[in-house]
Amino acid sequence: CGLSKQTGALKVAKIVDHERTKWYQIDVLAKCSHSENELVSVGLVSIQVKDVNDNQPIFEANPYKAFLVENMPAGTTVIQVTANDQDTGSDGQVSYSLETKPALHGLFTIDEENGWITTLKELDCETIETYRFNVMATDHGRKVQLTSQTLVEVTIIDENDNPPQFTSQLYKGSVMENSHPGEFIVTFRITDADLSEQN
Repeated sequence: CGLSKQTGALKVAKIVDHERTKWYQIDVLAKCSHSENELVSVGLVSIQVKDVNDNQPIFEANPYKAFLVENMPAGTTVIQVTANDQDTGSDGQVSYSLETKPALHGLFTIDEENGWITTLKELDCETIETYRFNVMATDHGRKVQLTSQTLVEVTIIDENDNPPQFTSQLYKGSVMENSHPGEFIVTFRITDADLSEQN
């Protein structure tokens, strides 16, 4: 702070930051000469630095990665995202939301208070193996709201939920009489919709 000796006005000398220092206490000395004596008085000044909404929420990770077994019921928890805001009061309170993406409609939802993402329906690895979407964190600033975002990647783990299928309902083969063992007759072809090799 700067103090004018002539007017007594106390002014800010450099930028102050509420998140670093919330209070300043300054001793102000006033003195004058009377006859041959010097008179001195000391005053204590307490200065409160008021907070403004100058910090946006910061996510703890980017991206967040989650793995979910396919065919889990609606309401299954996927992952929790967390963003922190250094501002105080409502300026530091955060709400969460999912980006409005048509491909996500009816698949995921997020609790706006605690950041838990859950499913809205069963998910099928054979339909989509990986979902990528953004989550927004918005503070509750009184005059202006600040927002940040992070990427969430949800990988659907394959489950052995598809039986093998013959490619044809009927196979025809022929063999000559007196054929030797090991003679070729017909080839069966089978497909399996599961993605992982073991399934």
